[in-house]
Amino acid sequence: MFERTDEGRRDFVAWLRRNKIGKVVMAASGGYGSGPSWRGAAKVDVRIVDPKRVRSFARSAGRLAKNDSIDADTIAWFAETFNEAAGQAYDAAREKLQQMVNTRQATKDILVGLTNQGEHELPVEVQRLHTRLAKVISTELSKLEAEISALIDNTGLPKLRSSLRCCG
Repeated sequence: MFERTDEGRRDFVAWLRRNKIGKVVMAASGGYGSGPSWRGAAKVDVRIVDPKRVRSFARSAGRLAKNDSIDADTIAWFAETFNEAAGQAYDAAREKLQQMVNTRQATKDILVGLTNQGEHELPVEVQRLHTRLAKVISTELSKLEAEISALIDNTGLPKLRSSLRCCG
């Protein structure tokens, strides 16, 4: 197992080279497949597969248990079985956009949590704190949505705008 650090990525690339591995298949979850730096350094074909498809594949085969070793074996089996299935090409702009949209949703969830707490009888000091926090969060959320909108406009990803349900 390799750490999710610069040193861990370097160790991973060194391991790939030592073992003459030319193709890596990963499920697109947790950000492990992201980042062009190790991909370029490794000089390997990287195929990112949909984790939901891999999980459905595993269930259909009766593999209900789940841990890192089982997942790795299942992803490899999936990739062998569906060798010609299209993977997801790495797109830095799309990845950045996805991270920003995920952060937007998490921020909105925080705001909803504050609002929901405000529905209960709270000491006036707590109500004031919630009001101040909600104002800051709303301001930052508006800034993030403007940045998302600008990223979409500046990267040729306008077709994604309608699927985001935000940002203009």
